[in-house]
Amino acid sequence: MNLKQLTRKVKVESTRLKRQIDAAPARLKKQLGAEVKKLEAAPAKLKKQLDVEVKKLETVPAKLKEQLEELPGRAADAVGIVRTAQLKAVKAELAKLNKRIDAISGAKTAA
Repeated sequence: MNLKQLTRKVKVESTRLKRQIDAAPARLKKQLGAEVKKLEAAPAKLKKQLDVEVKKLETVPAKLKEQLEELPGRAADAVGIVRTAQLKAVKAELAKLNKRIDAISGAKTAA
């Protein structure tokens, strides 16, 4: 169920509860009023949670890209001496991976 469907259901349920409230005694009105407020607040809470999860997902490609950019330096440090051909191969592979990450992050942004 997506956010729009949930919002629609909440509004329908809220309207139904409001009609019941108008017909209920004062004590029941108080109890139903609290429930109506909870139902009306639900879409906002869900949207906030969704936004938090989206932000988490958006930061993943940037972190991965940063880690990939550090690889050639780490490899050189670990081995000590790196041939130029090896460094070019690592840089070429890194460029391919960066393009993939950009494509993935672009697809997530478009979605």
